[in-house]
Amino acid sequence: PVSRWVFMNSMAAKDVETKNEELEETQAPSSKPADANFTGQWELVTNENLDEFMKAEGVGYLKRKLMSVASITLCIEHSGSILRVNAKLPIAEMKQEINLDGSEKTTKNPMGDEIKLSGKWKDDNHKILELQTHNLRTNRTTTIERSMPNAHQLVDVMTNVDGLKMIRTFKRKL
Repeated sequence: PVSRWVFMNSMAAKDVETKNEELEETQAPSSKPADANFTGQWELVTNENLDEFMKAEGVGYLKRKLMSVASITLCIEHSGSILRVNAKLPIAEMKQEINLDGSEKTTKNPMGDEIKLSGKWKDDNHKILELQTHNLRTNRTTTIERSMPNAHQLVDVMTNVDGLKMIRTFKRKL
């Protein structure tokens, strides 16, 4: 009877150990959180420091005033390492495809100036995009950090070569 009791308890202990291992495997955190995905339609809500930022970039008074009341809608398709952005502005519609590998491509900004544009992930967790534009006419560079604090908000923090910042906040259109 004692040997049977030892055998039964050792089997029960093995069953508990196996169940614990199975439970740990199903609850184990993934090694890396999911990348941010910017896909969606985004409507501009706030544009902090627009006038001062654009003035420093050489944009004239009338254009700055128009920009301050303009609505912007971004239609973004984010697939893997490609970001396709269609920006709907009152004066134009801009389409850009950005490779998120840091490579540069030449395109135009809303003012019609040629720019070099590049994009890459700023962080290892792929939560913040770093986009960089270099205006070939003015020889000025702007860095944009694009992030999603939550599923319904997109934030662009634009910093020029002088360290001046403009912060644009968008909400997801449903």
